[in-house]
Amino acid sequence: MRKKLVVAGDSWTAGVTARDKTGRPLFITNPTKNINPEFKLWPEYLGDMLDMDVVNVGRGGVGNEFIYNNIVDKLSSVKNVGLTIAMWSDHTRWDFKQISATLRIDPSVEDPFEGWLSQSLINHLKPIVDVIKSRNMTTTEYNFLRSLRWFNAFQNYCESNKIPYMQCSAFNTTSNDIVSQIIDHPVFYNMKEDHFYGWPMFHQIGGFNMSDKLNEIDPDMTKLRVSDEDSHPNTEGHKYISEVLYDEYKKISS
Repeated sequence: MRKKLVVAGDSWTAGVTARDKTGRPLFITNPTKNINPEFKLWPEYLGDMLDMDVVNVGRGGVGNEFIYNNIVDKLSSVKNVGLTIAMWSDHTRWDFKQISATLRIDPSVEDPFEGWLSQSLINHLKPIVDVIKSRNMTTTEYNFLRSLRWFNAFQNYCESNKIPYMQCSAFNTTSNDIVSQIIDHPVFYNMKEDHFYGWPMFHQIGGFNMSDKLNEIDPDMTKLRVSDEDSHPNTEGHKYISEVLYDEYKKISS
């Protein structure tokens, strides 16, 4: 039986098309359910290189709480895991999984509900968001430290269950406030750098995210991105991501 590659993330991992319960795009498994076919994503490329079956539990637009919960839930039931990868999202995203909503709640965001939620969902969530804001839970420090603890919890789960793992960040909000906070936080020093590609994530202290890696060889966003207006990786971008993750995996598994 082939080993499993279990991955989670936002649209950089799951794409923007709907997926079935195994994580495969519906345009492959049931073409009548999806009218917007999508190119192959980095997990599929990486699965081919590793000769592993891909289990993708990512979802577009979600935050790091959703990513953590989904990947740990899946790892609790999937057998024969050869590798698991969490590609983390923006730390300003708050997940409300029970109603399948994610909001960007940050002092710089004037209206977290703008653009896409139904009025009924807005009415349901607004009192909750008001409490979060009133309790000073949307600061740069608070938002990032929530994510930092999930990074560490994912690391500890995999270590304790002897599951080969990697982590990386698709993109993040660069802020000097975050940098000054994480280098003073004890959890920062418990992270295993060799298992977190790009750690410590921020260029001010020598780290990077996956978007930074794409920018290194495609600063004009014309080769590895969907467009200069859509920063998601295109086909070549997903290939590149799979290649750098494959190289990193070889280093930690050798």
